[in-house]
Amino acid sequence: LLDRLVGHSLLVTECEKQNIIKGRFETSVQAMCNMMKEESNADEKYKCVQCLYVMLESFYGSSPLPEKYQETLKKLIETETSMKIKFKMMDMVERR
Repeated sequence: LLDRLVGHSLLVTECEKQNIIKGRFETSVQAMCNMMKEESNADEKYKCVQCLYVMLESFYGSSPLPEKYQETLKKLIETETSMKIKFKMMDMVERR
């Protein structure tokens, strides 16, 4: 299921960037964030983080993230126990 969600989310991101579809990117970002909240397996959670990183990097480039995404990521960072995942989310917020 996660692999399909990752693939779907990346496809949605590219299609929205190309103006093929509209209004689906945010839904995909939310789905990925929800999956990160619910997932207990660290490897699966890291896949979510990697996918989200690629989506946001692709869609926003080096521009600052919208505040709603920054706040969501900051909340996830606060509750995350894996340092690897925490640092990847911090990279997203800091746009590295």
